[in-house]
Amino acid sequence: MLNIWINFVDSSGFIPHGHCYLWKPWLVWLNIASDTLIALAYYCIPFLLIYIVQKRGDLPFGWIFFLFASFIIACGTGHLIDVWTIWHPVYWISTAIKGITALVSLGTGGVLVGLVPLILQLPSPSQLEEANRQLAAEVRERQAIERELLSSQARLAGILDIADDAIVSIDESQTIILFNQGAEKIFGYPAQEILGQSLEVLLPLRAVPNHARHVANFKGNSRCMGDRATVAGRRRDGTEFPAEASISRLETPEGVVFTVILRDVSDRLRVEQALRQSERRFRTIFEEAGIAIALTDLAGLTIEANPALESFLGYNSEQLQHRCLNDYAIASDLASEAPLYETLLHQQCDRYQIEKRYRHANGQILWGRSTVSLVRGQDTQSQFAICMIENITECKQAELALRLSESQLRQQAQQLEQTIQKLQHTQTQLIHTERMSSLGQVVAGMAHEINNPINFISGNIVHAYNYARELLELVKIYQLTYPLATPQIQSQIESIDLDFIAEDLPRLLSSMKIGTDRIQQIVVSLRNFSRLDEAAVKAVDLHEGIENTLLILQHRFKSQSPTSAIQVIKNYGNLPLVECYASQLNQVFMNLISNSIDSLREKSALLVAQQQATLETKSVEIHYPFSPEISITTEVTSENQVAIRISDNGVGIGSEIKKQLFDPFFTTKPIGSGTGLGLSISYQIVIERHGGTLECFSELGKGAEFVIQIPVCQSQLQVAEVQQPRPII
Repeated sequence: MLNIWINFVDSSGFIPHGHCYLWKPWLVWLNIASDTLIALAYYCIPFLLIYIVQKRGDLPFGWIFFLFASFIIACGTGHLIDVWTIWHPVYWISTAIKGITALVSLGTGGVLVGLVPLILQLPSPSQLEEANRQLAAEVRERQAIERELLSSQARLAGILDIADDAIVSIDESQTIILFNQGAEKIFGYPAQEILGQSLEVLLPLRAVPNHARHVANFKGNSRCMGDRATVAGRRRDGTEFPAEASISRLETPEGVVFTVILRDVSDRLRVEQALRQSERRFRTIFEEAGIAIALTDLAGLTIEANPALESFLGYNSEQLQHRCLNDYAIASDLASEAPLYETLLHQQCDRYQIEKRYRHANGQILWGRSTVSLVRGQDTQSQFAICMIENITECKQAELALRLSESQLRQQAQQLEQTIQKLQHTQTQLIHTERMSSLGQVVAGMAHEINNPINFISGNIVHAYNYARELLELVKIYQLTYPLATPQIQSQIESIDLDFIAEDLPRLLSSMKIGTDRIQQIVVSLRNFSRLDEAAVKAVDLHEGIENTLLILQHRFKSQSPTSAIQVIKNYGNLPLVECYASQLNQVFMNLISNSIDSLREKSALLVAQQQATLETKSVEIHYPFSPEISITTEVTSENQVAIRISDNGVGIGSEIKKQLFDPFFTTKPIGSGTGLGLSISYQIVIERHGGTLECFSELGKGAEFVIQIPVCQSQLQVAEVQQPRPII
């Protein structure tokens, strides 16, 4: 045996197959590559066939795939041996493998020939698809039937559960076999307790003896489901209640089933009774009411009228029957009612009320307040209308009298208000006139009294300065002539510090001269500001009046707190001489600039208080960045108009305060600090006396600006008695 195997694998008697290719490399490698790739393909195919058979266990004749796999593997092995024999001539092994391949091929072919009839009997894909469609249709039909059955059962169960009526089913022995939720609510029994009991449990005790007779009659003459009979039921607590019952009889394979649908009508009977009582009450109210009431159809024709309506119109019930109430109304009053009635018919409102006039049978005109509403049925369709008419003739007459009286009182109130306004205006003018007169007299008197001594002092200071200068020159001459003074003179020189006196005395006299000049300027400014002798309109330089006002108020510009002094910024334009009441305009400048100073002082005080409160516990230096400023701007705005703008960066004025800013006696200052007449008088001076405008532009916290505009020539205007409109604020 061993020798056979040795001879089988022995290749010494053969030459390699490569000699057949003459060992040409390209031919050798081409055969090697081809056989190798074929072998790999043959080995892959069986594995795929085996994978398919394993995944598809329902394939018919699956074992034939294993035969094909064996045949293909043998073929692949033969190609691998062909590659091996190129160098190693093991032809006996190659021949044996080819023999095995031949046997497997013949076996596979023989088996396949036997399977051909069976394979041909297999259904085609189209036949399988048709069979699947038929099967799917049968499945869908069966599922639809099942769904319909389930739906029908669900609907029936739902109807039984949600029905308010009691639904009770009994068999031929009168045993309860169905008891829905409506029955549980009506009778008070839970279903699990009542099922299996006799129907007599639900009947009043007095009705039990006759129950058998009724059942026998029903078996012989069945009522339809829609026929209802009035019966009595008994609840679990023993109380009875009226009900309507409908009974049906159904033949089933299990026997006859009787079903009772029962409705509790206790509430309905109570409602019907209440409705009858309500009808009696309505009839009583309708007949006995003191207000006129009519029932009409939708066309407005009277169906029924109460006695009060007959009395109101003067016609009896027969005369009013089938007549429209508007036939008795004044035609001119009907136009406004038509759209209201249309709105009511279209259910856009519940009722409407209107006042109109009616004509009585005797010709008298009466006033009535008509209230119209619709009575609608259960289907929400309007059936008829109710019209209630209240006699308001006396009220209308009283209202007319009251309106006449009110008109008279209003006229009197207007006259009184005008009188009060005139009195306030006159009072303001008197106060202003008296104040200006007193101020002018005081200022003029002070200026006159101060002017004389100041002139005397000013004039003598010049002579005193000359005398002092001459005496000091004489002393210098003495010192040059007699350099050696006597001890007494030398002691006196040292005692009085003669050198200092000689140096300081001229400066002292010069300072006194400056002071007296300053006093003279102030006196001139006071006299110019008061202009007591200029009561008529004169052409003046407005800049001079502004400068005089600033000079008088100069002491208020100085710093009185840690904040800096008030800076006055002047933006003067090239103004012509303006015809005006100079002293009165000076008063306006005084009031506006004084108010600006007060506003700046108030803002400075607020800032100081805020910073001191913030830094109360900190030992650091406090800085006050606020720089108070007043800006005065003058310009020519048109051919005959000049404007003076006085603005500040103070606390500003709120919108509510601006509405009352020019009202007499209105002030925001503390009691005792202001009269409330400054801006009011300024308004009258600018508006009424000069035919100009006075406007205020301000925001709270951002300062304020007052703008004065007056004509250059007053002779072109009639301003003395003209009342101008309020300023734009």
